[in-house]
Amino acid sequence: MLGFFLADVVATSITAWLLVCASGHGRYGCLEVGLAWFWSFIALIAGAGVILGMTGGFGEIGFLAFHGTVLMGLVLVRRHSLAADFAAFGVAGRQARQFFSTPGSDRFLGLGLLVILAGLTVISAWAEPAVSDALGYHLPRIGAWLQDGKIRVLVGTTDERLNFMGVLPEIVMAWLVGSTREGFHMVVLAQAIGGIITIGATIGLARQSGLGRGASLMAGGLLLGMANVVVQFTAAQTDLFTAGVFAVSFYLWLMALRRGESSPLGALGAGLSLGAKGTLFYMVPSAMLWVAWLAWHHRLPWPLWRRTLLMAALGIELFALPGFVRNWQAYGSALAPEAWVKKVHPGFDSVSGQLHKVYWNLTSSLVQNFDPQSQPCGLRTISRTAGMALAKQLPAKDNYALPGFDRRPALTKILMGAEPDADETSFGVATLLLFSVGTLVALAQWQLRKGRLILVWSLGVAMFLFFIHAMQIWGPFGFRYFVLVAPWVAIVAAWGVEQLGRRWRLVIWTLVAASTLDVSWHVTAHVIQAGRTSITQPERSLEYFAAKGWREWSQHLDRSEEPFLLSLPEWAPIAAFYRQWPQRKVVFKPDPGKSMTTAEDFVRGEKGWVIVPATRFIGHEGHVAESVWLFGGEENTIFSLAAYRTLDPGEKPQSTIYREKRAATEKSVTIDLLVKTVSSEKTYLAIANPAKSACRYAWATQLAQNNGILVAGSHIDIEMPWPKDGLGKARIVFYPIDGQKMGLDWPTVAVLAKGSLR
Repeated sequence: MLGFFLADVVATSITAWLLVCASGHGRYGCLEVGLAWFWSFIALIAGAGVILGMTGGFGEIGFLAFHGTVLMGLVLVRRHSLAADFAAFGVAGRQARQFFSTPGSDRFLGLGLLVILAGLTVISAWAEPAVSDALGYHLPRIGAWLQDGKIRVLVGTTDERLNFMGVLPEIVMAWLVGSTREGFHMVVLAQAIGGIITIGATIGLARQSGLGRGASLMAGGLLLGMANVVVQFTAAQTDLFTAGVFAVSFYLWLMALRRGESSPLGALGAGLSLGAKGTLFYMVPSAMLWVAWLAWHHRLPWPLWRRTLLMAALGIELFALPGFVRNWQAYGSALAPEAWVKKVHPGFDSVSGQLHKVYWNLTSSLVQNFDPQSQPCGLRTISRTAGMALAKQLPAKDNYALPGFDRRPALTKILMGAEPDADETSFGVATLLLFSVGTLVALAQWQLRKGRLILVWSLGVAMFLFFIHAMQIWGPFGFRYFVLVAPWVAIVAAWGVEQLGRRWRLVIWTLVAASTLDVSWHVTAHVIQAGRTSITQPERSLEYFAAKGWREWSQHLDRSEEPFLLSLPEWAPIAAFYRQWPQRKVVFKPDPGKSMTTAEDFVRGEKGWVIVPATRFIGHEGHVAESVWLFGGEENTIFSLAAYRTLDPGEKPQSTIYREKRAATEKSVTIDLLVKTVSSEKTYLAIANPAKSACRYAWATQLAQNNGILVAGSHIDIEMPWPKDGLGKARIVFYPIDGQKMGLDWPTVAVLAKGSLR
């Protein structure tokens, strides 16, 4: 697998360079050349994935064959230009070397950015995907596509996000995991690539907005001081990838426009961006404003506009339309199932209601922007205080927030959080202040015809924020979507700083640089579901902890040649069951509900293990083989599972623990059990004492009780009476002898069926 992947990397890299040269971008500066190459590299992977997803062959061999074919075609078409194409590569390399060898502050700013980006890239390459969305639908859909060899609607799933969401970021992730035979290592690298090109596009757009080289580099660096941006470099989401694709496409189009040319790559990027994630639709009003302003000031002949529009249509047809068609065939809507659309966009109710909605949503985002974990050191306490005061103006609960999120309590939880959260970090107060100053200065200088483009950028950002707050109901994840406008926020902020006098400019930039480094380090080092923690302690993410436990448990289920049949609720981290080794097919089995009363009926006629919530058939199993995974020792949590399968000939059901809840103090250890018994009135309870000192124990069931002493390092089997073929409860309490404290080596408990061996 690794060999195929490395060969594909080489083939795709060369093909991407030939596309850069064919598009006309290869003749210009190294920044434009580099971004055009990154764009082409991503587009080749995404385009191959879309086509292979429809035709079959989605996988490492299919990608290699597709890219190899495209490479041979380009070599044939450009055979007379190959020498010039590779000479252009040398020119771009010399330009980059010249920049980094020229003395001055620009070189050090560039090197500093490269060092930080390299560090974030290394972390992303090693990071475990630990955010809820990744484990719930990003990774499972990747696993399903690689399993089936194509992209299709997954029938029977309870989580429709597996089907209707944009597919391009996950295609790139699927290409990355093709280098391994199991698991989902390297998927976060797609976000790091998105982050790198986002910063590159920000620098390029800043230069096109009139900023000097040093100020443009600082504008790119400002993104690393935005907590909601930097956290996504190492989080297995798709928002930063989408932002990068859009920003680079816009930059390439603008560069060609100002030269009086059309950019095939920039125009195709309209489809590439739309196919990445549906949140890009919120950018449409802003993008239309920016395109109209720039097109008015940089006139192109109609033939060039026609070519641009045709390429944009082609991009939409290739990258976005297949997903829209799948959605239409499955749901009767190009975007999403009607229930999902109404859930996020409930529609118009009344003028008063919509005014309240916009006001509350905008105020909620302002409150969340005071999240102390998104601020530099020194502003965290005061920002929490300001946020809490502002939150008092909001209702505790209203109809314009996502189900399960009461507005004011949810915001209070964010403000009182002790660690950054990958889904809830924000731009921060410093970013908002600098953006506001830049906007006001540009407005003040409008009559002087200075900074007009900056004001247009700022107006586009404001339109985006108003549009998304007016359309969506509120949830604490909004700042993830706001990364789409982060490049333009940074440009406006940097331009505002540049309007100051030299001394004040130096002071502000020094403070901004210190703030950026502090926020970047704080977020990357302490965020729960990403950053350093996703390498050293990924289990701190609740969903990751559960998914890892599910994976280890399910890998020990027998009949490895037969599939897992999942019947789990929405949002479950089902990535645990995909890409195991040996490979095991995963399919979905709809639960008919109350009409299905026993596990035996549910699994009848099925091959493999059917996996359901632990409480689904508890006490109504019937004659089946079963296994249980308990979260926190309890059966009634959202992460506790039960697996059932049909019995082999001659096989008999076994007793199963459905609860093993432990509570410990210095004076005792208490274990509460819920046991499903089978066929016998008595079942063995095996208890062991791994400690170095003896302890007393006492047990009780509904039918009997007893006590005794368990010597150090020993184990005993107790034959206990339980209800026959039913659920039985038991409590076992262990006490130290002679007033000693209970040690860290807690006694263990296991239930064995009568006649079985330890």
